[in-house]
Amino acid sequence: MRRLWHSSNILILLSIAIGLLFIYREVIFDGKILFPSNFLAQFYSPWVTQKFSGWENGIPHKPIGDDQIRIFYPSRELTNTMFKKKSIPLWNPYIFSGTPHIADFQSAVFYPLNILYFFLPQIYAWEILLFIQPIMAAFFMYLFLRFFKLERGALWLGAISFGFSGFMIVWSQENVVVGQAALWLPLCLFGIEGYIRTKKRWYYLVCVLSHAFCFLAGFFQVTFYIFVFSFFYGIFRAKILEREFKKNTLFVLISVYLFALFLSGAQLFPSIEGFFESPRNTTSAWYLFERYLLPFTHLFNIMVPDIFGNPGAYNFFGRGFYRETILYAGLIPFVFAVYISFKAKSNHIVRFFITAAILSFLLTVDSFITRWLFQLPLPFLPTFLPSRILIIATFSIATLSAFGFSKWIRQKDKNELRFMTYLFSIFYIALLLIAAYATVMLLNYDNISHFKRLNDYIIIHGSLPTKINILVLLKNLILPFTMLSLLSAMLLTKKMLNLSILGIVVLTMFGQFYLLNKYLAIGEPEFLYPENAVLSFLQSKNSLDRFISLRQPMQENISTYTRVYSAEGVNPIFSRRYAELLYAVKNNGKITSDIPRVEARLSELGDKENPFEDNRRLRLLSLLGIKYVLYFDDHNPKNSNANEFSPNLFKPVWRHGNWYGLEYADAFPRVFLANNIIVQNNPQKILDVIFDPKTDLLNTVLLEENPVEIKNSKLDKPSISSVSIKSYEPQKVEIKTKTDKPQMLFLSDNYYPGWKAYIDNGETKIYRANYTFRSIYLPEGSHKVTFKYEPMSFKIGFGISVVSVAAILVIIVIRKNKMRII
Repeated sequence: MRRLWHSSNILILLSIAIGLLFIYREVIFDGKILFPSNFLAQFYSPWVTQKFSGWENGIPHKPIGDDQIRIFYPSRELTNTMFKKKSIPLWNPYIFSGTPHIADFQSAVFYPLNILYFFLPQIYAWEILLFIQPIMAAFFMYLFLRFFKLERGALWLGAISFGFSGFMIVWSQENVVVGQAALWLPLCLFGIEGYIRTKKRWYYLVCVLSHAFCFLAGFFQVTFYIFVFSFFYGIFRAKILEREFKKNTLFVLISVYLFALFLSGAQLFPSIEGFFESPRNTTSAWYLFERYLLPFTHLFNIMVPDIFGNPGAYNFFGRGFYRETILYAGLIPFVFAVYISFKAKSNHIVRFFITAAILSFLLTVDSFITRWLFQLPLPFLPTFLPSRILIIATFSIATLSAFGFSKWIRQKDKNELRFMTYLFSIFYIALLLIAAYATVMLLNYDNISHFKRLNDYIIIHGSLPTKINILVLLKNLILPFTMLSLLSAMLLTKKMLNLSILGIVVLTMFGQFYLLNKYLAIGEPEFLYPENAVLSFLQSKNSLDRFISLRQPMQENISTYTRVYSAEGVNPIFSRRYAELLYAVKNNGKITSDIPRVEARLSELGDKENPFEDNRRLRLLSLLGIKYVLYFDDHNPKNSNANEFSPNLFKPVWRHGNWYGLEYADAFPRVFLANNIIVQNNPQKILDVIFDPKTDLLNTVLLEENPVEIKNSKLDKPSISSVSIKSYEPQKVEIKTKTDKPQMLFLSDNYYPGWKAYIDNGETKIYRANYTFRSIYLPEGSHKVTFKYEPMSFKIGFGISVVSVAAILVIIVIRKNKMRII
């Protein structure tokens, strides 16, 4: 048996390799892709209306990965394309009538692991980065746990528990940047632990780089939790290991975070600017809190992650999104975490992680304290979803499980059998209570309304489960019962200790891999943003005119991927002023703060609504330059009113199946000249003028300040004027103009800090016009006008990043064994 356990590393690694080979078999052997492309083709417009040969009965898919489809993959494609053109991707002109790209923290433009995209096709690099997330997390966890001289089997248990935890698995499929940020947590603590123990510089470097990579990965909320958690961990360990806490250690710890932020400056500074320019700065996320604050009974999910079903099995019936409530480090690891919580209370490190697990879980529980905390008027905090702190609870449980398993392996006391019996009784009773409650509901289903009050706290909040829901719950209790029974049998066979240890690790791995296999989203390569007649029509126009689609709206960032121009978009960062303009149309022309945090849309129309009865909507379409109106007609008589387009305004130009394309006659060109100026700095009055039918928007610009170049805000009407766009690139627009009188040049791209304008190479001021667009004063004559996106926030941040990288290189070159920071 000793030889068996001495070979345990090879056996466990072989088991992991075989397990992953089985789970990813379709990708490795059948040519499928690690992307929810089937979901895209079956659910997202315009592909949902398309018939694919060989798939007449529908395309099998899992409702998983919507953010990957609508945000991250298109965003990554834009980033890669611009880098290949030797241009830093700062601006995205294809959504929101122009929006910052690098300022979107989730763009992760400078994340080091994204270097794979330079050498591989995008889908291959994407697959590798998804595949390695749990593996890297497990490896870093193994390194961290080695500091504590735990038994080898315990190291593997903790590594597998965290690396393949529910948080890592689920978020890797739903939001590519969350998992990338989370995987650095154990390496952050590894660097802190190593430096405090040895004061060696390379641990300091690991600590700085791991925190910087965590930040650059692209998910601020998880990064924030990790930074706070690792800082308190560093303070705690310094007090324990140094006996007398030194101020110098505190200085070093603070320098880690400052250094990491400085390294990330190129991403950090534009993101801060973007946050304060976006709706996230003013829009409350409290409606999301109501959905995701959890009942205390969510503890059951630690044992049974699929207590409410699973989207991967098409039977999820829980609150909100599955990904926002996942708390699963493995049933077996949780058993050992509870075990060590009772058996090693005097152990400082155990106490720290018990406290971290409890506090992080309580911060997700619906209580007056949590509600008070998340409503404090602090920067960023009101925009956080509380459930994402479960990364800390998950990590803490995984760490405790390693300590617990190691203690059990070393335990020689025969009385442990009695304690373990009590412990297993508690777990069995907890599972039986769930089963009993579900069974009673099933047997008394005719009177299920009597269970409503209790049901809010035990099974699902806000509604009553169906019979199928209850059967799903009961079915998903079978695996936890089985695993608990197998674990108890292995613990009782301590005479075959090494075999039991190996069995427990492998059983844990099976539980984690079972969840991974169930949740994994794999698709057909033919559905990776395939060709479509609607998109081909827009691309064939090869114009800068924007479009809108109705009845099957293309509301997501498909236009970023296909290089067509949309007035809509979905992204965490975009112009708040732009969102206010769009949503004022839906609010009878009045400014409202009740706007979504991540999207701006015009096409949210009811099937029976005529979209253009409202004159405000028509005026906005004109101002935005929306020339092409696409709509899908299913020829349902109930929806006939939705297709009443005035022939004087909308000219049919294209048809394919049930899709129709119209040209809007009153669409303004992207750029035009105007000689009428209205100065108004009251936001509501600006909108009133814009929506006033008497305002000639094609010859009028509304500015918020008097142009310094003009007296009395008056311009003469020219007898000769022309303007045309000669070159339009994401971050540079070149315009040729000719006029015999001074004019105001209007460009219907979003006004945003960092844009500069030049007339014949001389810089000129950009004015915010018509609430959210750009305008400049244009003198008479023939001129070349150039707009360039040159944000100072990026220049400052990039400069700080360069200096910080240079400092890192200096630290590496200096030949010293210890870091001495005074």
